[in-house]
Amino acid sequence: MKFLRVNESRKIRYVALNYVEGLSDLTLDVRKPDGTPLSSITLSEVGEGVYEADYTPDEVGLYQEKITSDTNGDKIFFSYQTVPAGIDDAITKIDAVLTDTANIEGKVDNALTDIATILTDTANIEGKVDNALTDIATVLTEVGVVEGKVDNIITDISTVLSELDIVKNKVNSVDGKVDTVITSLSSQDAQLDTIESKIDSIDFPPMQGGYIA
Repeated sequence: MKFLRVNESRKIRYVALNYVEGLSDLTLDVRKPDGTPLSSITLSEVGEGVYEADYTPDEVGLYQEKITSDTNGDKIFFSYQTVPAGIDDAITKIDAVLTDTANIEGKVDNALTDIATILTDTANIEGKVDNALTDIATVLTEVGVVEGKVDNIITDISTVLSELDIVKNKVNSVDGKVDTVITSLSSQDAQLDTIESKIDSIDFPPMQGGYIA
């Protein structure tokens, strides 16, 4: 609420709806603290849809004002408190309190805006965390698939190694048999050499013709 000093002129400056100019029925009605009305005051136009009026409140207490225009649809209400002229300090302190209150309201609005921003950021972070968890779950599933394939490969490798051992054993067995055959052939070669030596040592009688010399 606004506080004014009693017996000091009050000037009202009003902007008409839609900045309408040329209003002749824009009036100010005032009710005094004791409930009695002042005579209606017609506002004067100062230009571009702005109007003014003034009067002097002569009692201490609550004043109520109403500005209306039937042709333009204007209708507003306002109230203020008049105080004795000797309490300037009180008015100054009250004005300071009202200013502080307005500042506090502004800070509260800023704090609410910051909280709303934080809540929005939190929601965004939660969404990103959910997406990250989904990605992790997908990666873990793919890792499980890869681990299964690795296990299959290890099993296949083990099978191949076992088969290689079997083949190696068979090759070793064949090598042993080949060695045996080679040893047998070597023995037979020695026997043939012996037979050839014996044949060479036999003296055959000279042939009695019947051949080409």
